[in-house]
Amino acid sequence: MELETLARFEKDVKRTDTGFLAIATEVENDREKASETPEKIKELLKEFQDILPDDLPNELPPYRTHQHEIVEEPGSKPTFRAPYRLSPTELTDMKKQIEYLLAKGLIRPSTSPYGAPVLFTPKPDGSLRMCIDYRALNKQTIKNKYPIPRIDDLLDQLRGATVFSKLDLRSGYWQIRMADNSIHKTAFRTRYGSYEYLVMPFGLTNAPATFQAEMNHILRPLLDECVVVYLDDILIYSRDMKQHVEHLRRVFEILRRERFYVKLSKSEFALEKVQFLGHMVSAQGVHVDPKKIEAVRTWKTPENVKELQQFLGFANYYNRFVPQYAKIAAPLTNLLKKNTPYKWETKHQEAVEQLKQALTSAPVLILPDPERDYVIEADASDQAVGAVLMQDQGNGLQPIAYLSKKLHGAELNYPIHDKEALAIIIAFKAWRCYLEGRRTTVYTDHCSLKYLKTQPNLSRRQVRWIDFLETHFHYDIVYKPGHKNKADALSRPAHVAAIQVEGMNPLLKGLFTHGYAIDPEISLAEKRHLLQWDSDIAYRKGSTKIWVPNYPPLRQLLLEEYHDVLYAGHFGSNKTLTGIAKHYYWPHMADDVQKFVTSCDTCQRMKSSKQKKAGLLQPLPVPEQPWQVVSLDFITGLPPTSSGHDAILVVIDKFSKMGHFIPTHTTARTEETAQLFVRHIISQHGIPTTLISDRDPKFTSKFWKELMSLLGTKLAMSSAYHPQTDGQTERLNQIVEQLLRAACKDDISKWDLHLPVLEFAYNNATHAATGQTPFFLCYGRHPLTPQKPTASPTVQPAHDFITTMHQLWDRTHKRLLDIQQQQKRQADRHRNDHTITVGDQVLLDTRNLDISHLPSKLRPRFCGPFLVEAQVTPVTFRLRLPATWKIHNAFHVQLLKPYRDPNTIFVGRQPPPPPPVLVQNEPEYEVESVLAHRRRRNGTVELLIRWKGYDPSEDSWVPESDMGNARRPLHDYLVKQGEPPQKIKELLKEFQDVLPDDLPNELPPYRTHQHEIVEEPGSKPTLRAPYRLSPTELTDMKKQIEYLLAKGLIRPSTFPYGAPVLFTPKPDGSLRMCIDYRALNKQTIKNKYPIPHIDDLLDQLWGATVFSKLDMRSGYWQIRMADNSIHKTAFRTQYESYEYVVMPFGLTNAPATFQAEMNHILRPLLDECVVVYLDDILIYSYDLKQHVEHLQRVFEILR
Repeated sequence: MELETLARFEKDVKRTDTGFLAIATEVENDREKASETPEKIKELLKEFQDILPDDLPNELPPYRTHQHEIVEEPGSKPTFRAPYRLSPTELTDMKKQIEYLLAKGLIRPSTSPYGAPVLFTPKPDGSLRMCIDYRALNKQTIKNKYPIPRIDDLLDQLRGATVFSKLDLRSGYWQIRMADNSIHKTAFRTRYGSYEYLVMPFGLTNAPATFQAEMNHILRPLLDECVVVYLDDILIYSRDMKQHVEHLRRVFEILRRERFYVKLSKSEFALEKVQFLGHMVSAQGVHVDPKKIEAVRTWKTPENVKELQQFLGFANYYNRFVPQYAKIAAPLTNLLKKNTPYKWETKHQEAVEQLKQALTSAPVLILPDPERDYVIEADASDQAVGAVLMQDQGNGLQPIAYLSKKLHGAELNYPIHDKEALAIIIAFKAWRCYLEGRRTTVYTDHCSLKYLKTQPNLSRRQVRWIDFLETHFHYDIVYKPGHKNKADALSRPAHVAAIQVEGMNPLLKGLFTHGYAIDPEISLAEKRHLLQWDSDIAYRKGSTKIWVPNYPPLRQLLLEEYHDVLYAGHFGSNKTLTGIAKHYYWPHMADDVQKFVTSCDTCQRMKSSKQKKAGLLQPLPVPEQPWQVVSLDFITGLPPTSSGHDAILVVIDKFSKMGHFIPTHTTARTEETAQLFVRHIISQHGIPTTLISDRDPKFTSKFWKELMSLLGTKLAMSSAYHPQTDGQTERLNQIVEQLLRAACKDDISKWDLHLPVLEFAYNNATHAATGQTPFFLCYGRHPLTPQKPTASPTVQPAHDFITTMHQLWDRTHKRLLDIQQQQKRQADRHRNDHTITVGDQVLLDTRNLDISHLPSKLRPRFCGPFLVEAQVTPVTFRLRLPATWKIHNAFHVQLLKPYRDPNTIFVGRQPPPPPPVLVQNEPEYEVESVLAHRRRRNGTVELLIRWKGYDPSEDSWVPESDMGNARRPLHDYLVKQGEPPQKIKELLKEFQDVLPDDLPNELPPYRTHQHEIVEEPGSKPTLRAPYRLSPTELTDMKKQIEYLLAKGLIRPSTFPYGAPVLFTPKPDGSLRMCIDYRALNKQTIKNKYPIPHIDDLLDQLWGATVFSKLDMRSGYWQIRMADNSIHKTAFRTQYESYEYVVMPFGLTNAPATFQAEMNHILRPLLDECVVVYLDDILIYSYDLKQHVEHLQRVFEILR
């Protein structure tokens, strides 16, 4: 008998007008099917025969959780189409089926304005299936994006099962009611009248989603435990027969309770392998259904684009079974490109035959074991990348899945290194649900990928790839060569080779051998005849120098050997290069040596800089008239006079250079110094606009700053250890000391009596910078002196005097500017502009630091590194110093040196542990944290310390008494260990109703603020497919959804919104379920409610000594969603879609809503004893008594 195809039969009928079609089919009675099943299953079927009827009962199904509702686009009109013409056979069959549906009560006559035509399709058994053509109605129906499960996710659940049963529901759609408001929309027209469905008919666009939702709902307790559901196919799987009987019973009990009925003839029980969704599943794994293999084997050659799309659609469904699928199918997919003519060639036919052969011989794929590690083999060609995921489950490595991807656009231009890396990235992205949390070994035949994580120079694309891998996975990349590298037999003198190779350390030789194997430059050097080999070691041709391969660990080892070790001496670049070049060679070796030496941590700290001084000269602005800008300083160390003076306050005007020498004493307080300044300077010259000084405590005191602020005088202080900022005063001090030595050579005990005369002498002397005396520049005349006993007989008119003075000041100002510029040019000849910026790490010159515990000759020249926190002036920077350093943290750039991080320049090169910091001239190591404590027999308390910058192996016990300068780590430790005081305990007991172990099983009350999602005008519902999740994540998601449902925080959703679920690890290792609302957030109008500034909150805590911090239990879930926004929170899972009734995490405006509610309820206490930052509530008080009262007020509000 010849098999007939439907297409051939249609052609024959058209040609002859008549035709006969014989259809052979197996007739199988529902009750005979049970005879093939095991006895225990038979007994179970007999027990539950009420849900295994030969037909549906003559009554409508019950109202279920899900009824089918048809929601149309706004503005839609009723759809109405004329009936199709039907053959007499079809009319007869239609009449019978309508009578059947009416008898069952599944349809009823209709007067609805809707009306769809009827058509027929053949069933597998040869009978006709009546179908309603709802295409016009479907076109204007809003699509329900309920997640139909992914086939591969369902198959993965079957791992480890050996017994299977498959249930097929009897006319499953007809066991779901139509929603009352949608019944009229199902109307269909026949020659016998119009009818409408009371149950869900086949052909409606959202019917599969409704059915899947109901199945997931009733079978949720068993999903992923022993049941997978795909529409009306229910597959029960178990590890053995005993367990399987129990699983079947639980399923039957649910179906009986929910009044669902099973079609026995299409169900199968207790199978060792089962056909499921086009696959054959067994204990051995998954393979292609033999029926599908036969179908593809007999598939005719595609004759047009549509037929090619059908073939590729079929083949692509099984691409996980086909290695290099994308590469094989590339000629066919190229035919589908836009504007490409459909021209069938030999390469296309070969591709079809290859795919047929690959599918016919497709391997059995094992199902993944989430408790075992994985192996990936990845490869790339010019046009495509591919990979295979494997696992060893006791029988060696076996495939789990294959994948491949055709390269497009810019990917085609990637270098081969990046194409091979792209294959790995695509594999990890595709199989993320398996690989996260497990160790994965990646085999590649591209050797350089082994060092992907450690290579120093990376493109932005490679940085993104590595960040993706390092963030999500534990993996190792292993080089698996396709063939061994060949070592050429070259004419190297044997005796020379024997000397060097025999003397080489075996470990070092191994590094060389491995380096040659992975270095792509070696083959290029061989082609250029630059090498000669001996004993597997390459030498530079014509030389005794060993050629070092491009293998970073080896080159770094050699550089350390010739620079870092004690006998290498930490010499500079030239000497280091000379030493290493005696025996080794590699391209650009001099550059590598230069980078290595300049980034040596020891050299940077211990060696003085040979460079020009850093920082160009930054002169202070030149004043335009006398006593605008004033500088002052002290001369100390003078012998005490009878008046008690032992110091001089020196004040100088920056314009006229006039000076005042005011006697004082070193113990003078800031207030006394201020009085001297007012009495001698302000009273005679007025208030200056700027005051320059060093960082003497008198000038940095709060009193001095407030006084200058009230006077409107700007303070300009020199940076730490850089007195050149106030160089003019420093020079004047020297002059005053010279004058004193000359005046007091006979009696030094009365030096203060000479100061007025010396001040007059100085101010009456011509200054080199101005060309005038300070006295003349200030007063416009010269003072009377013994050499000039009378005044000038002529008196200059007032107007001329003023003009003359202004001209004099202008000339002086210009002269001072010229001198200043000349000094700057001269100084900058010996300086370089600096390159330091905020955020850099720098070393600090130690010349001015008190480290006298070390001999001056052996002191490190620099200490650090320290972080640059801010730039104060163009040449002054503020550093982050250790808290124990009692010095100012602003330094001139001349005292700083950029730090070159050894690990940044040479990846893997670690700097030595940080040196001790100095506390009161004693070296101390910084404490990172306190780990534990113990009490010795003698009562001494010791603490286990983790030292900053040191390995945990260096942790050590120290007496608690030695922690005087590390109180913060000790305080943090004690807070963790301590318990609240008794009064706080009593308060917690009183308010235990607001401190539950879990949220109550009820929704929160309606509050002042509910969360509303307002979208941009014109926005459409956001919907994204669910992400693939690992078995662990699926299990956790199921538990968390059940919890949220039980609490009433979420509910099932049928709206067109839908965000995917993902998981992030919590600090304790458990998983946090998150909803990826990024698409929704992108079109949400942002709420600009002000979240508090951290520094403002911290300022409120000034003076507080007692603190308590409250963390709201799932704070966002204690805020309701606005009713008009609940549907927008919908998220999609493998089981169903749900929506939040409370505010979920992840919405863009959620922090603002929560902060607004917290501010509202706690407003009476804000800035008094409470600061709030989102769900963190900090209560602060001046003492414990007050704190108890504050806590009680907060608890009363929360209650």
